[in-house]
Amino acid sequence: MLEKAKKKFEAKKAKMEGKKDKKEDTLLHQSIIDKCLLGEDDVLEMITNNKRGLSSVYNTYINEAVAKRHDRIVFVHDDVYIDDLLINVKLNKAMYDLSYDIVGLAGAKEPQIKHPALWHIMSDRQNHRGYAGHIFGDKRVMTGFGPTPDRVAIVDGLFVAVNLNRALETGWRWNENFDFHHYDIASCLDANKCKMRVGVYPINVFHKSPGLMSLEDEKWSKSNEKFLQLYS
Repeated sequence: MLEKAKKKFEAKKAKMEGKKDKKEDTLLHQSIIDKCLLGEDDVLEMITNNKRGLSSVYNTYINEAVAKRHDRIVFVHDDVYIDDLLINVKLNKAMYDLSYDIVGLAGAKEPQIKHPALWHIMSDRQNHRGYAGHIFGDKRVMTGFGPTPDRVAIVDGLFVAVNLNRALETGWRWNENFDFHHYDIASCLDANKCKMRVGVYPINVFHKSPGLMSLEDEKWSKSNEKFLQLYS
């Protein structure tokens, strides 16, 4: 059953890779337009059909945002629909009332570095925090992991907000040892070493992604091995 699902996913992925998506076609762009989420001082930058590692792309934007003296930056996957009109209010509360330097939606406290290196597997169920929505066909399902808001050690990379002043103070950047897998976990562990506060906050989004289909995926396996070597 899993092998059949994997083949179906790979076929769909190959089809999508052959299509040159426009930012207007993405769920992220649609949600921002639908909900009028951009304020006067907000700037939207989007990349589709990206071939570079996410950490490299993200760091480019951090450096540009710091140079322009923005106070925060939010990294969101383009297959995420933001369904929260209070997103800016919530990010203000998370960063300034709770002093979270990095804000995610779902994550874990006290992870134990082990194989397979997935955030929800490397920690016990009682250490899970936050929630995130998922899109399955025409259905939307919200998955609750644990209490939120709360301090955590690591967060999922689908939505991550960063306090740019703290990134500048500490020298923290996304870990460019990782391209598309483990970049979020590794970068959060790096943030902890920099004494940055990582937390989750209840912001409503829905992610349209099948996730990792198999632990045998070649790219994921290589990244997993590298992560364990660096962080075990």
